[in-house]
Amino acid sequence: MTTPIAGDTGTGTLLVTGPPPAIANDECSGAIALADGVAEPFDNTLATFSSTAPAPSCGGFSDPLDLWYSITPLADGSITVDTLGSTGLTDTRLEVYSGDCGSLVSIDCNDDIGSPNFLSSITFAGTAFETYYVRVGGFGGSSGAGQVTATFVDSLANDDCSGAIAISVGTTPYSNVGATESGNTQSCAFGTSTASEADVWFSWTAPSDCTMQLDTDGSDFDTTVSVYSGDCMALVEEACDDDGGAGLQSLLTFNSIGGTTYLIQAGSFNGATGNGLINLDAVVTPGIASLVCAGVPNSTGLGGVLSAAGSLVATDNDLTLTANCLPANVNCLLVNSSTTATLVNNPGGSLGNLCIASFEMGRHGIANSGAAGSVDYVLDTTSLPTNITLVAAMAGAIWYFQVWPREGMSDSNFTSAIQVDFE
Repeated sequence: MTTPIAGDTGTGTLLVTGPPPAIANDECSGAIALADGVAEPFDNTLATFSSTAPAPSCGGFSDPLDLWYSITPLADGSITVDTLGSTGLTDTRLEVYSGDCGSLVSIDCNDDIGSPNFLSSITFAGTAFETYYVRVGGFGGSSGAGQVTATFVDSLANDDCSGAIAISVGTTPYSNVGATESGNTQSCAFGTSTASEADVWFSWTAPSDCTMQLDTDGSDFDTTVSVYSGDCMALVEEACDDDGGAGLQSLLTFNSIGGTTYLIQAGSFNGATGNGLINLDAVVTPGIASLVCAGVPNSTGLGGVLSAAGSLVATDNDLTLTANCLPANVNCLLVNSSTTATLVNNPGGSLGNLCIASFEMGRHGIANSGAAGSVDYVLDTTSLPTNITLVAAMAGAIWYFQVWPREGMSDSNFTSAIQVDFE
């Protein structure tokens, strides 16, 4: 016999409602195995709090709607698990456990990799054929869609310079747990032992001439870092830093040359170990001008940078603008305006932001960025273009400049914009 329910319209169609279907990995016992390097999508909207598991050990885990995953490496090595790339649930929490579901032992817990990014990442030393459990939740019980990824690096392949791992511009999580001394002591090492005791190695190939900043902000141990040109048998140190960043983190800048591969030695103070972050990006340096807006990354992964050098005295007629961090061998257009800075997103179907007054924009000649991805513009300050005529820069006048690398309408972009205050 069928029992009618509220909402039966009498048409003979019975609408049966009930609890939503269970999520398979809502509890540790249903953990989904993560494959090496494969992003696993998730949505914890219908998840419940795992009351039989130990209380999470890092902040913001108040009754999280958590999901469970497992990792079983086939070799000893470093394992990184993260929620990077999540776009729905953008404030995540991660915890990694050893043991089994009935006796979980926390290895590490991570809230945020560093403001303004509230996603999570953990790197730990894994043992072959041991199963680890990963708990994914949201801050303060928040929910949404995201992705979790586990990446295995067998036996710290980058423990020595010869195994340096190639990285890109942006943030690279890493671990130096289990690292050994490479034999190359950093010049900025301090403490009772060399900073190369627990170092790992990375490489980066510069797409163009550019001033770069590298820091380890967000790492959970006292770091040191060095950048070298040359090869592993003949390293030439370009820069080295111990505590130039936030707290005990490292920060350095170096001038990259397009096409050159640089080796990065990520060490630590007195051999400390933990989870680290390498942050690499261009330095926006306006020179003797003022910055109006930064360039959105172009096809190199870098934002083009425009700077000024020489004299701000209009009658000196001695001002050179340099555009760096550009794609190689592309034609570039320098534009300027003499009144006010405005903002136009993706003008004319191109990419990036035009940050000068487009309604009266003057155009200079086309120049090519060459193999170095760099252009110098020696200005004639007695004859600057507007949309109508040529005019001379005067003392007290303000001019705005920006460069458009013409890669093609689908992938072109703009450099940073600068303001020149003539005297």
